[in-house]
Amino acid sequence: MGGALLQQLNRDTQRFAMKCSAVLIDGLWVDAFKDPITDPDKASKRGRLSLFRHKETGRYLTARLKSRKGWEDNVPEVEDVYDWDEVLFDVWNQGVLLKDWTFQEVRQRSLSTL
Repeated sequence: MGGALLQQLNRDTQRFAMKCSAVLIDGLWVDAFKDPITDPDKASKRGRLSLFRHKETGRYLTARLKSRKGWEDNVPEVEDVYDWDEVLFDVWNQGVLLKDWTFQEVRQRSLSTL
């Protein structure tokens, strides 16, 4: 992370790490997770996850995607699916760049509130 250069911050002090949470095997999604008995606080989320934003309140929520097939059938497990918008999208998939932004586009996105 490079945090040691300035404030001595790392993924443990931030209590954040990004890891694999699902694996596609022969067209079926399998959960990948850890749940150590020595430290329950380090249990990870499992399954296909995405980030959703509530249309009215603007609240963000990480939720599982229910899927029995492959990449399709992305249905979030949230209270009312119609009140939420998915805010993540594919940029890179199996060696193919799907979205290439200019520096100006990146700058605009960083200033937007979604």
